[in-house]
Amino acid sequence: MTYRSGNSEPPVLAGRTWDYMADDPETPGDEARGFMPHWDHHIWFVENPAGALMPFNRAVTCEHHTGHGH
Repeated sequence: MTYRSGNSEPPVLAGRTWDYMADDPETPGDEARGFMPHWDHHIWFVENPAGALMPFNRAVTCEHHTGHGH
């Protein structure tokens, strides 16, 4: 597969391959979050037990979220 950038491999940062985000029309959710298909990478600036480059952080909660914004 050749990507739009002309590369044949997905991007990698510090040994971790980026996540490809594209909406799946078979699911009710919007996996690409309203964007065109793209490569996505999280970098946590708070402690993440799974690692600073992992997409989810179990130490972060929505406990104090007020319902404003996304």
